[in-house]
Parts: sequence; C-alpha cells; structure tokens
Amino acid sequence: MIKYVQEQQLFHLMTPNTSYVMALADGEWLGHLYYGPKLDDTTGMENAFRLNEFPFSPKVNERDKVRFMQGFPFEYSFYGTGDYRESCLGAENAHGQRGVELTYRSHSVIAGKVVPEGLPHTRGCEDCCDTLDLLMADDVLGLDVHLLYTVYKDLDVIVKSVRVVNRGEGPCTLTRVLSGQLNADPDSAEVLTLHGSWGRERTITRQRLETGSVSAESLRGVSSAEDSPFLAVLSEGTTQTTGDVWGMSLIYSGNFLAKAQIDQIGQLRCVIGIHPEYFAWPLAPGESFQSPEAALVYSDEGLGKMTRTYHDLYRNHLIEKRWLTQDRPVLVNNWEATMMNFNTDVLIGFARSAKEAGIDMLVMDDGWFGHRDDDTSSLGDWFVDEHKLEGGLKRLVDEVNAMGLKFGLWVEPEMVCEDSELFRAHPDW
Repeated sequence: MIKYVQEQQLFHLMTPNTSYVMALADGEWLGHLYYGPKLDDTTGMENAFRLNEFPFSPKVNERDKVRFMQGFPFEYSFYGTGDYRESCLGAENAHGQRGVELTYRSHSVIAGKVVPEGLPHTRGCEDCCDTLDLLMADDVLGLDVHLLYTVYKDLDVIVKSVRVVNRGEGPCTLTRVLSGQLNADPDSAEVLTLHGSWGRERTITRQRLETGSVSAESLRGVSSAEDSPFLAVLSEGTTQTTGDVWGMSLIYSGNFLAKAQIDQIGQLRCVIGIHPEYFAWPLAPGESFQSPEAALVYSDEGLGKMTRTYHDLYRNHLIEKRWLTQDRPVLVNNWEATMMNFNTDVLIGFARSAKEAGIDMLVMDDGWFGHRDDDTSSLGDWFVDEHKLEGGLKRLVDEVNAMGLKFGLWVEPEMVCEDSELFRAHPDW
C-alpha cells in the first residue's frame, strides 16, 4: 500500500509487516525518515529530520545551504552542490557544469509495476503490487529523475529503480546513476558483505562500522566471485533469528558498487548500483537512462527472515516461470575426459556410460568447430568440424537423444582467434 499524507507532505509505503517513510522538507527536498516495523500512525514524523544539527533551512537562510546539504538524509542523493557524502546521481552538461540539485515536482501511484526496459527485473501485476513514481528535477541541467518504488502486497520488499530523462535543449552526460539509497541511524551497526574468489564465493564478512565506509564492488565487467552485489546493515549482536537487518540486493551482474558510509554526525548512508568509476552515459535531448533494480528488505527477526524474504521474491517474481518447478538436469561434460581429442564414436560411447550412471544430459565442450585441435585456432568459426564429427552435429544429437539424454553445446562467442576464417575476413580488426 502506498499512502501520501498531504498535510505532512509525507509518503508512507507499507508492506505486510514493514513501513518505509519519506517526506519533503521545505516542500522540495525529499528526505528519508524511516524503514522498519510497520507503523499505524505517522503523525509528526516529518519533524524528525535532524535539522537541529544543521539548523538553517535553505529557504530561510540560503547562505548556510551547504550546512543543510551535508547533513540532510536525502532519499536520493546528488553530487556537487554541498553534499560531500557518497552520492547516487552525477551529471555534466556541455558547458562543464557538474553540480546536480534535485527537487520535488510531482508524484503518481501506478497499479502494477513499471518494467525497466532492457534489464533483468522482478515481475509484478496490478493485483500483486503498486508503484510510486516520484518525479524530481534539476532545471539547470534539464534533467527529470523518476524515483520508482514497487511495493508488493504479499512480500516485505521495496524494489527501487531510477529513470533519468534529458528534457533540456543540449546534451548531458550522466557520470553516476546508482539504483537506490538507504539511510539508517542504528545505535551501533555491522555491515555484512559477501566476498570470495574462484571456488569459495559468497564468504560472509561482518564488519563493525563506526566511522568511514565499507564497500563491496566490482570493475571486472561482471559481479564475479570476488564480490556479490549485495549489502546488509545489522544491529549489534544480530543472529539468524534475532536483530534488525536492512538488506540491499542489486538485480544486475555488471560493474557495481555497494557502499555503507558513516558521516560526521553518525548517520549511516548506504548506496547500491552501477559502479560510477569509468561510467559515462551520454544523453541527447529527449533520451533517457534506466538503472537496474535494487531490492530492499527489512527484517526484525534476524538474517534468516531477510534471506527467506529474498528467496520468496526471486523465486516468485524473478526466476523465469517455466523453470521455477522443473528439476535441473544432471549433466556430464566431456572436457576433462577428452579435451579436444574426440570424435562422434567417442562421444556416443561417453553418452552410453553417462546414461548407465543415471545422468540426464551430455554437454559437448570445446573442439567441435573449425579445425580446433588446440586453443590457438578457430574461435569464431562456429561451423562443425566434420573430420571429428562424421555425419555432422545432427547424427550425434539424434543418437544421444535416442538414448533418452538431452544434448548441450559449449560455445564462447565473445572471443576470436587470429587463426580463424572469421578473423581473416575482417582485416579491420
């Protein structure tokens, strides 16, 4: 449920057991107030902004606007106009101007879900969720920024994403567009991240955060085994069954940043999204950019409840439905058994042994194409080497299928060898 309280200029997002509350300061600055157990009453909550530590409202005292900016708990932060903490949005116009200042313009509530075009995303229907579209804008840069919040009726999840539109007359380059931000003020906090390497992915790391920052990130082009696009903030002493947990999970597998930071007065800001390093997205007038989604979960029953909530979300609203209840096949791959030294008869014999062992699927690995006898040739020549596979791919697949096995094929389309017909056909490469 999404509720707007006009007299408070307050937004109250409610899941079955949690509340997420934002409000406007001075009628234009969108601030975060609360994310935790469900509230029955939000009366007076708009007065909870910590303006006593940064007391000068910009409308009252423009001279001290920077003091306001560097302490206000912005719902979606921006770079270059006084907030020196980690920010979500950065941009530069053709004149080199880089300061962003987002103020509130309007909002609407949509039955169902806004689908982020071209990106993996959670599903939603008009009966199972609603979406809040909060329009923020920067008139100098000519940017409209849509903050999108999807609230599920049967899950304690808030799914966030951001769409930026260039409504100006000139080009603009986005230098950072993170997907979501979470502000919290726990008495003491630990940050949980998932680190690792090949063969030991997602090793749980818990760090006490008192000052400075903690991050999980990747600049490898993929999320990788080293770091997962996830971060959680835990109250002190949190276990699997007790304690407060705030989780952020990015639905994206490219470069990412997940960062938790304590500011000078002890406020905690967490951000997650596409890594801003090396990020530069040009927007011509009228063009838009859509961020990946970030799923936020709050649990007052420890890590276990947070985990189960994410499982429910991804199982019911992310995994492709046709695979949801299907058992995954047990497969065997011929690589370690044969390397590139095989032919049709060898693989058919391999498949018979696999069938006897109760295996469901044979995957033919590297060496079936071009004249691929070692790893120096033929990547890019994706046609069957009929010297190895007499009768072509069809004969092999038919015989394997006739045994009751599925057939899979290894391919590495992102690479090309200099010793290949494809490479020789492209001297410009």
